[in-house]
Amino acid sequence: MGKNDATTTTKEDRDIGDDVNSNPNPSFVGNTIRNMFFYRNRFGFLSGEFLVMSKAKSFFNFWNGSAATAAANDPIDISASSTKPIFLNYVRNSAAGLVLFSDNEQFLLSTDSDVLSPTSAKINAVSSYESDNKIQAVNLGTSIAFVSKTPLWTRLFELFEISTTTPPYMFDQTKIVPELIPSTIDNVVASAGQGLVSFGQTGSSTLYQYRFYQLGEKRAASTWYKWDLTGTLLDQFFDVSTFYTVVA
Repeated sequence: MGKNDATTTTKEDRDIGDDVNSNPNPSFVGNTIRNMFFYRNRFGFLSGEFLVMSKAKSFFNFWNGSAATAAANDPIDISASSTKPIFLNYVRNSAAGLVLFSDNEQFLLSTDSDVLSPTSAKINAVSSYESDNKIQAVNLGTSIAFVSKTPLWTRLFELFEISTTTPPYMFDQTKIVPELIPSTIDNVVASAGQGLVSFGQTGSSTLYQYRFYQLGEKRAASTWYKWDLTGTLLDQFFDVSTFYTVVA
């Protein structure tokens, strides 16, 4: 999703309070929106270090219902903190919560309660790996994979066992082929069911693919290979269990 400047407030009007402290504008107002998503029946935005989510079941309402007390279904406006500047780029869902990716760190939005609310939501750092800010992470069933680039090459990292209590386990799947995937890759798609991650560059006729076989919690087999297309790549995607490419 592209980046947009939020120059207006919200679709629904504020019924109570004011901008100063009782019911202020959501943090994305006047700032650059870097990503949008849905999570737990809320519509969410990433803007700088802030994660803003709408009122539960009311996707365009970002106002509190009361200026005095917080209700469980009120909007969530929370920031990630670090010793470095943070620009949250995209999110991916996991069993432990919502994983947030910045350029140099990964964070986890979670709750100790059964209900995600303004008072129970928290963001904690879980790992510190570089991730590309243009190519979004992909779900691989029991793990989340993301891309990190050097000036010449592209690497694929996987985060396993994401938890609220312990750091996740990370593995560099390109470690055995460190110079296979060029840094010009701009399109990554994946299918957990098919055990396939495909890397492509718009205008190129070559795909780089990672195929794996998952047996429970064990990665029983995996392999890397290149695939030459009959034309130049425009797009690639999965439709259920079928892999498609659009070529020119």
